[in-house]
Amino acid sequence: MTDQIRAISENNPQPANPSEATKRGQRIIQRTYLISILFLIFAFANDVISFGEFGAWQILGDAGGIFTAIVFLAVSYWQYRRGDSEKAKFLIPFAIFFAYAPGDLFLEGVTVYNLISGLLLHAIAFYIFRPRNQVHWLRLTFIFLVAILLFSNLNFYTKFDIANSPSWETSLPITTIAIGMLLAWQIVSNIQVRTIQARLLIILVALGLGPVLAASTASVLIDLRRDTTLAESSIEAITELKKEQIRNWALDLESDMNTLERNPVFTTNVEFLTRFTPTESFRQQTSEEIRQDLINLLLATQRYQALSVISPEGIILVSTDSQLEGMSLTSNLDFSYGVNDIYFATPTIDSATRQLQADLYFPLKTSQGRNLLGVIYANIDMTYLTGAAQEAALQLGESGEAYLLSSQDQLLTPLRTNTEISTGSYSIGSEAFEAAGRDIRSFETQTLQYENFAGEPVIGSYTWIPEIKSSLIVEQSQFEAYQSLRLNLLLNGLIAVIALVVTTTIAISTAQNFATPIKNLSEAARRVWEGEIAKIDPIDRADEIGELSTTLSDMTTRLSETTINLEQTVAERTAVLERRAKYLETVSAISRAVTSIYDINALLNTITQLISENFGFYHVGIFLNDERDEFAVLRAANSEGGWKMLAREHKLKVGEQGIVGYVTGTGQSRIQQQVVGEDSVYFDNPDLAQTKSEMALPLKAGSNVFGALDVQSTEEQAFSEEDVTVLQGLADSLAVAIQNTRLIQQLQENLEAERRLFGEITRETWHAMLARSNRAFSIRSDQGGTEIVTSPSTEIGQRALDEKATIIGELDEKAKMYPLAVPVTVRGGVAIGAVETQKSAADGPWTQEEISILENVSSELGLALDNARLFEETQRKAQRDRIAAELSTKIWSSSDVENILQTAVRELGSALQVSQGTIRLSLPEEGRPEKSADGANRS
Repeated sequence: MTDQIRAISENNPQPANPSEATKRGQRIIQRTYLISILFLIFAFANDVISFGEFGAWQILGDAGGIFTAIVFLAVSYWQYRRGDSEKAKFLIPFAIFFAYAPGDLFLEGVTVYNLISGLLLHAIAFYIFRPRNQVHWLRLTFIFLVAILLFSNLNFYTKFDIANSPSWETSLPITTIAIGMLLAWQIVSNIQVRTIQARLLIILVALGLGPVLAASTASVLIDLRRDTTLAESSIEAITELKKEQIRNWALDLESDMNTLERNPVFTTNVEFLTRFTPTESFRQQTSEEIRQDLINLLLATQRYQALSVISPEGIILVSTDSQLEGMSLTSNLDFSYGVNDIYFATPTIDSATRQLQADLYFPLKTSQGRNLLGVIYANIDMTYLTGAAQEAALQLGESGEAYLLSSQDQLLTPLRTNTEISTGSYSIGSEAFEAAGRDIRSFETQTLQYENFAGEPVIGSYTWIPEIKSSLIVEQSQFEAYQSLRLNLLLNGLIAVIALVVTTTIAISTAQNFATPIKNLSEAARRVWEGEIAKIDPIDRADEIGELSTTLSDMTTRLSETTINLEQTVAERTAVLERRAKYLETVSAISRAVTSIYDINALLNTITQLISENFGFYHVGIFLNDERDEFAVLRAANSEGGWKMLAREHKLKVGEQGIVGYVTGTGQSRIQQQVVGEDSVYFDNPDLAQTKSEMALPLKAGSNVFGALDVQSTEEQAFSEEDVTVLQGLADSLAVAIQNTRLIQQLQENLEAERRLFGEITRETWHAMLARSNRAFSIRSDQGGTEIVTSPSTEIGQRALDEKATIIGELDEKAKMYPLAVPVTVRGGVAIGAVETQKSAADGPWTQEEISILENVSSELGLALDNARLFEETQRKAQRDRIAAELSTKIWSSSDVENILQTAVRELGSALQVSQGTIRLSLPEEGRPEKSADGANRS
């Protein structure tokens, strides 16, 4: 492992700016995680699909182990991303263990693949991650190896054999090879190859050897699948052929019985013999005729050892074997089956003769089929069955084997390759039907791989033949079936070795051929870079290297020209940048105007002038919608034609007239690069006759469109994308400014109205206060002291009061004084008086500082006076409220009318400080009010 990969794996924080080598190491580790997780997900999906196909619980056990491995790997990656690389490395061996070990615990035939893949993954992961705790990895690797070997030999329950799944048999080797190649690629990627010669050598060897290895592997896999399919198909075809032959043979037996049944003489003789009681001489004659018919059939077919006729009571009446005549079969179970229908008894091996035997029972009935005449009893010659099995075995080479098993699993035909197991044995150790769960009596032929009675791996096919109540099993050793595959493996290995030697030789030569001239060109280019602009001599080669050398030669020649062109390009780019800077400066100036001008008319006029002057447009106009959003009214323009339109109050129908109408109606920008032609939407305007292109941008606040910015040019195609972008941003800023200006004006109007209202209220309050007061509010202060005066204000004081402004008088030549009057104002801007003062001519005129001091004092005086007024009014109101409360309390303290009136008049007089008061109670006359002495109505 390189130092860069080791640096990634440390727990120390990674540097803020990792090197390119460190980044490459991180990418390698992340790809390793990704490849491993993808293969685990593929294996898990394959288990799920296989479980759906076979329904074996063992497949779920393997899937559970793979899922656990995915969890461990995901947690490890999460720890790695968090920076805790040691914890991440600690979990990786556990992920490998659970990915493979449960496979040997539940599956059969995966040990080799699991060992290769697991140990390969341990080694590659150790190389890539380089953990500090190496003992932990070595210990878990050893545990993994022991677990695989131990699990593969445990047989507490039946394991699922992957040989039953062709897809699994194909995917396992492919997956093992693929994961090995991909992870090996990660290792190669980690190796830093600095020279192009070494890189070419590695690439060429990989490109040359990789396809050969891939082709060889694919060829082996294809041949394996082909040979397996071919062997299985061949065995299955032979099994099916022999099955059909045996069934046809059984049908021939039945046909023989039907022939006898259709013989009217034979059936008449049997009926006469079984249903009547003839004389002895006639009975002998009839029996002899029946026996002759049976002998004729036996000699003609050569399929029977003996033929007999049995009475309905189970007594053999006539037989080709005289020793059988008179025998009773009443207690024979097979006979009871044959009374009702044709019955083929299960073949067995005779314990005395050790020969295969089988019986056939065929019921003879009247022509109407109602009454049983007797039963034809046939002892079948089983030579045909034995020969059919041996013939099938001979068709499968030296290891071919074919035999029959009865329904009681008794071996019926002799074995060709094993003489130790004789016919009649009830257990020969064959897994042909055990592997299928003893579902051997399926009517469909099945083929699978297993170990035969001798423990030899074979490919076998088995089928149930219902006519003879037996099973036919055909087998061939896998060694013989896969002879061509072994030859192919040897050939592919030889091809791979030759390809490695040839590829390496060609790669070294090719790498040198390409690397040497490239190295020379690189050195020459380095000198040019260092300033030695000397012509590079081209290499005489008709390939890319020759073209490269020629190009470098031309490059040095044109380098000076390139320098000049570069300076010119820099100047052009500078001009572009200056133009963009001017745009930004223009936008900035317009933005300042937008934020500093609060009069909407002045704002709109300023904007139109700035846009026209800085962007060079012929006409710039700003339209604002009227109150009912019916017309867009021109409010500002910079051109002479625009001023004419302003004078006649130019307006456009919203949503109908021209580009401006479209924009104010839809809220979408509109650009017309050519305002003439059939496709033009330009509204003809004689005041702007020079317009060739026009652009209108909406002014809107949110979704509310309240106007448009109209820009027109005397050139066609005048608006670039940059112009549109800048002006659109400007239009948005202008819309915000207009809205803000409107809000500010509205706020100022509201404040002015409130100020005027407050001033009127304050003025009336002070007038009322001065009117009801008997005190003088004119105070004079001089060197002699302070006194109250009643003289009216001077002319200068009256002016300050009327104008609400400070009045500086001219020098009084007589008094040698400079007069000054400062108004005293209260809340609401109401002037309630003036401060009049004088300054000696010797001290000079009033300075601004002195005036500011007097104005501040006057302002504070007005505030104090207004506060005093408010305080006085508050006290007076409190006094009124107090008197009213006390009067109410005393009045309500009595319930007598006279006492209430006396209390009321007494307290009112005391509170109001009057000497006399009267309260009279009276009612007016019906229909008219009563008049008081002064003429007022009383109620």
